[in-house]
Amino acid sequence: MLFMRERKILMIGLILVVLLFSFTITASADDFYSPKESVIVYDNQVVSQIDAQLSGIDLEAVRAKEALVLNKSVADIQAAIKDGKLTYTELTAFYLDRIKRFDKAEGGVNAIIAVNPDAIKEAREKDAGENMTDSPVYGMPLLLKDNINTSSRICPAAPNTGRGCWRTPRA
Repeated sequence: MLFMRERKILMIGLILVVLLFSFTITASADDFYSPKESVIVYDNQVVSQIDAQLSGIDLEAVRAKEALVLNKSVADIQAAIKDGKLTYTELTAFYLDRIKRFDKAEGGVNAIIAVNPDAIKEAREKDAGENMTDSPVYGMPLLLKDNINTSSRICPAAPNTGRGCWRTPRA
């Protein structure tokens, strides 16, 4: 009889330990995935660079061209540009605006750590036909992983690694 009583106490104690442990895991997971972490913006440099580039651009007109851009192939976008329905500047502004509204806004995923501070300037040069090539991605805004080097002023990974900024001469 005594053995049954000890066994019952042991089972109750074990259940309490499991409940306490699961509560601790739940509480720490809630703390770890706090929504506060999703609004960290890298010194707000990305947002300020986007704001500076979009200054003076009619964003409502750019957003109205969503059907020409969103979920379209590069060939479709190039055709819209060739037909005069879209410009490289509008295309670049469209994506910079989306980065600001969806990636950098509160609750955004904060996936973009840097933008080319000359993106709109370079898009305007493409619209003017400067440095034209036959490449299918000519003038297309691209997202690159932060360890891909470019020839632009953007220095993706180096600020975080302390190695300085290396630019490739052949980008």
